[in-house]
Amino acid sequence: MSSPIPILVGAGQHVMRGQTADEFTPPVDAMTIAVRAAVEDAECAGILDAVDALHVVNVLTWQLRDAPSSLSEALGIHATLKEYTVPGGNTPQWLVNRAADNIAAGTSRCAIVAGCDLMSLVFKSMRHGQDVGAFSEGIDVPMVGEIRNGTEPYEDAHGVGMPTEMYPILENALRHKQGLTLEQQRSNLGRFAEDFSAIAARNPYAFLREARTADEVVNASPKNRMMAFPYTKFLSSCPADQSAAVMVTSTEEATRLGIPESKWVYLHGGQQGHDEWFVSHRPDLADSPAIRASVGDTLAQAGIGLDEVSFFDLYSCFPVMVRLACHVL
Repeated sequence: MSSPIPILVGAGQHVMRGQTADEFTPPVDAMTIAVRAAVEDAECAGILDAVDALHVVNVLTWQLRDAPSSLSEALGIHATLKEYTVPGGNTPQWLVNRAADNIAAGTSRCAIVAGCDLMSLVFKSMRHGQDVGAFSEGIDVPMVGEIRNGTEPYEDAHGVGMPTEMYPILENALRHKQGLTLEQQRSNLGRFAEDFSAIAARNPYAFLREARTADEVVNASPKNRMMAFPYTKFLSSCPADQSAAVMVTSTEEATRLGIPESKWVYLHGGQQGHDEWFVSHRPDLADSPAIRASVGDTLAQAGIGLDEVSFFDLYSCFPVMVRLACHVL
């Protein structure tokens, strides 16, 4: 008997602009909206009745006591497996891989992966002197994932404990490795951000939809302060209020539920890994063996080569990791 074949069958997104501390959508409500959009996308109203696993990404700026249980209750589902992750930019894709592995192993029939953050709301509240303690209930459930600090004490002591401090160092290491002048680096970053913002301007789910030119991005101004060289504000990640969800099941279950085959998206491969955990331990700040190995293994699972991939969706809060991924590949 062959193993179940995991597929994605529905995806939903929700964006919340202009929120205030007096009027906002709480994270569980925002994730509920995204999940219901994913159900609608799957064209199967009864799919929630089949859900037996719920995987929730850590809500970084709002520490919910038991996010999976609260979301289960809001959706009216009875998942036997409920998971909540540690913070980390890798966790959404990791959970998709994890849900797919469970489907393939036969330990789950239908899963939801959902996440949300209200970073813009919380930062805005802090700037206005409002008490953001109300946004923290204190996590009261075990978390899955790598539970350890991202920096060593001496990294913190030398002022490179925050992402806004570490990623610019990696960016400058990549510039050195590529033999670029400062002006060539700025030009590359400008073109990079101009292309990305043009795509965001066409995406209704992007939090900021204003297309920026290369000159606007790299030149500091009152609206575009220098964060840490060479990154200006427009080259740094944007605090946003957004939620998203995907439905993962098997071809057999999708057939049973009557989900149209036009909605079936096959997962041909997946992998995860990390470089030396502490950045200061890495022998080359402008290299990522983990990206190279993870992508190589994923392609091997899919039985294809890199030249057969038509589209890449590369994530990072800062340009260097996207550029580094392209470099190592």
